[in-house]
Amino acid sequence: MIFNGIKLSAARKKIAHLVDEQTSRSFSGPAKSLGIIVDAKNERAIETLINIKDQLKIPAKDLLLFFNSANKTKSTTIDSLNYNLQDFDIKGRIINKDLLELTSRGVDLLITFAGENNTVAHLLTAHFKAGIKVGRFQQNAALYDLVLQTEEDADLFGIELLKYLKNLKKGNNE
Repeated sequence: MIFNGIKLSAARKKIAHLVDEQTSRSFSGPAKSLGIIVDAKNERAIETLINIKDQLKIPAKDLLLFFNSANKTKSTTIDSLNYNLQDFDIKGRIINKDLLELTSRGVDLLITFAGENNTVAHLLTAHFKAGIKVGRFQQNAALYDLVLQTEEDADLFGIELLKYLKNLKKGNNE
């Protein structure tokens, strides 16, 4: 238990370090690949978030779904890559080879729909290479390119995200 507390503290420092190291990314859209990070608390939002893939016409093969639960229980909703604190070392680096490969490869659009204080989900987000990162909480604004404060409403989150991406696309075409 104490060891996990130490790892979480190190993870918070690693997040700050990764945010400081982030280079400005350019995203001109449209998104051709999508990554979704969800935690067990927000599992019911998975189907709604996956529908964003269909709205953006992203093929199923270009969707990455990551599910965070403390004990690595599988999502009952959909097949996903499960991860937890044990997939990171004491310094906050990824030690799970699959996770490392996928985060390094990156996606065009990364959505993190996790709890405000879910350090492990935010650590994975910080490690991820993405054209644009979208989250929900102003507290974590430095980690994201776009923050949509929609509380627990995944439907509203999806609607607002699609509006933003449409405006971004329209702005790039002008």
